Amino acid sequence: MKRGIAFAACLWVSISILMVVQAHSTSRFCEFDVYTTEDGLGSGMVERIVIAPDGRKWFSCEGALTSFDEVIWRQDARFAQSRSPNGLGLDADGTVWIAAWNEVYLLPQGSDDFCEFDVPDCVSFGDMYSELRFDASNRMWIATMGGGPDSYHVGDDPLPGSYPPGWRIYGIPSDANPLLVGDFAFDSSGGVWCATNAGLFRGSVMQPMWDDMSRDRQYSLIGYSAQGLGSPRVVGVSRDGRVWTKGMVNNSIDPNNPYLCVSEDDGESWSWLEVPSIPDGRIPSLDSIVTVDLPFANGLWLGVRYTDPSGLSWEGSGAFWLDLDNDEWTWVEGWAATIFYDIAVDEITGDVWFTTLDAGVGVLRGWLEQAPSIDLVMTTDQARYSLGDAMSLSIDVEADQKSSAVDIYVALELTSGQVIFYPSLDASWSPFWPSITIPAGTEAHDYELFSLTLPDLPAGTYRWYAACTYAGTTEFASNIASCEWEFE
Repeated sequence: MKRGIAFAACLWVSISILMVVQAHSTSRFCEFDVYTTEDGLGSGMVERIVIAPDGRKWFSCEGALTSFDEVIWRQDARFAQSRSPNGLGLDADGTVWIAAWNEVYLLPQGSDDFCEFDVPDCVSFGDMYSELRFDASNRMWIATMGGGPDSYHVGDDPLPGSYPPGWRIYGIPSDANPLLVGDFAFDSSGGVWCATNAGLFRGSVMQPMWDDMSRDRQYSLIGYSAQGLGSPRVVGVSRDGRVWTKGMVNNSIDPNNPYLCVSEDDGESWSWLEVPSIPDGRIPSLDSIVTVDLPFANGLWLGVRYTDPSGLSWEGSGAFWLDLDNDEWTWVEGWAATIFYDIAVDEITGDVWFTTLDAGVGVLRGWLEQAPSIDLVMTTDQARYSLGDAMSLSIDVEADQKSSAVDIYVALELTSGQVIFYPSLDASWSPFWPSITIPAGTEAHDYELFSLTLPDLPAGTYRWYAACTYAGTTEFASNIASCEWEFE
């Protein structure tokens, strides 16, 4: 394909292709697929979800443990009402762990047979387990109802001398009765954050402190306070080390208070983060925070309920996606007025799963799907030109195994550093080649974009740019290719 124009050097603009394209960002939208007991879910109340390496989803339902492999729903009869699963975790080997009442079970990869894991009596004190999570060191954390968290390192214990062997038993300095641990999060310095009905607490397994109170528990977690934190119950730590928690006081509905608190210095100071309003002035309340740290996604999912305009009753629910790389918020309307308990991302498909208080589970298919990768290389037919010379501009295109509908942009940086878009030759950015599909696995080399005859130009260095965006958006689908040339 060849396109040519007479080049006009008098068109100078003050905006670059990088600034223009990156200043406009868009988000893709997917509808919820919803699954209930009619589909095979064990209960409409689903607290936790883990996604195993084989893609199988595990749900801790009220009075049932349910799994789903995208074809068949299964129930495990051992986890009935008297042994209802409360916590789910996935260790570094892909083993699924279940905390059910005051017992712990594990299901190794490739097995359908759960094994009971022996937890010493002095760890649980007979309390019911409320949460089970794994940190980056493959250390299992269990929250006991009324007793705080305990940790067990799966494998060799890195801190010898503990009792019982391999365990660390932590106390939370609080008079709350009962003390309820609602969520765990882990930071890069070996710290564990516990969100409870008594406040937010942090401990470090590498710097334990003796605590002779709280039922002879071995180590104490330090309490962190922040104005308005109240009873946070949810906490997350993002890739950049920031700690995120709920800012609503005692779960009250108060439109005058922001509801997301963030700390950038391990809890020494806190700040409010203003959350975009939900359409029609509806009043939100935060129920869950889940951080996402993947090569193709860095952000937070926030499960939210909202009231009717009067603020007197709950009207619906939904979720915010906060893209931390671009500081962008996206609102997703839910399918029922309910509480979003847990949120999980399928790293293979990019699906995002939501569990709820009484409305089953929902999934956004492909929301965080890894973007197709298109690699561009741009070349001119020679490095130096003069008046009347013909210039040919070509590109090499290599695409991964995903077909992509894209817009191709081409721009020119002038000797002054200003940029114009081609072929419009002005600041109005528009595609050089709109809505073209690049098939999966494409490899095209020395493809001529266009040729032109050069008019008289100021002497100096010029630079061409080319980039692909998803069709109809300004979200990059490729690198930004460039090449320099001289006019004499």
